[in-house]
Amino acid sequence: MSDFWERFKEARTHRYQQMGNAPDANSPVKGRGRAPVINAGVFTPLVVLLGVMWVEYAISFVVPGSLGWLGIRSWNLAGLGGIFTAPFIHSGLRHLVGNTLSLAVLGALISLEGARRFLSVSLRVATVAGLGAWAVNAPGVVTVGASGLVFGYFGYLVAGAFFTDWGSGKLLRVVLAVLVIAVYGASIFFGLVGVRAGISWQAHLFGLLGGVLAAWMIRGKGRV
Repeated sequence: MSDFWERFKEARTHRYQQMGNAPDANSPVKGRGRAPVINAGVFTPLVVLLGVMWVEYAISFVVPGSLGWLGIRSWNLAGLGGIFTAPFIHSGLRHLVGNTLSLAVLGALISLEGARRFLSVSLRVATVAGLGAWAVNAPGVVTVGASGLVFGYFGYLVAGAFFTDWGSGKLLRVVLAVLVIAVYGASIFFGLVGVRAGISWQAHLFGLLGGVLAAWMIRGKGRV
């Protein structure tokens, strides 16, 4: 019996070596692969984004109105610079908290694709949302806040299901898109239709379009 057992272990080891996964003789669990581990570093850009938002709010709370010039001033060439700074500025604590929670969830889902992918999507969304707010708002209107990013992340996650091939995890993306719509769909809809004065539906709309565009550019063409 002992000879049979030794031959069995040798045969098993040989099979795993052919598979490139030979079991460690000292391992308590043999013949099993390691579970995938998520690198926490992929969330660094998202954490930095949220952190800067709160730092900016703290500054504006201590010195009210001191950072308004960082917003997007419509139809003003100098205001175009706000495209990349406006997402960090918020008009109040409720505005900031609402965007923080949504960005944390949606941004984390995108960050799972990698930090570079998160930055790529964010840049595209911020650019389209900012240009849309700058061009469509009435002249002189100042737009601030990260709502455009929220709508863009939503658009990217939902549209990604349409632009992904079946062999590239389409089913998983469809399920993810359904969950995202179930949780955020109503908020997105009412953020576009019948918004009250003082809320930039322009940034919301173009942010959403920016997310769809990012999904097409990245998922549809396989680019980063």
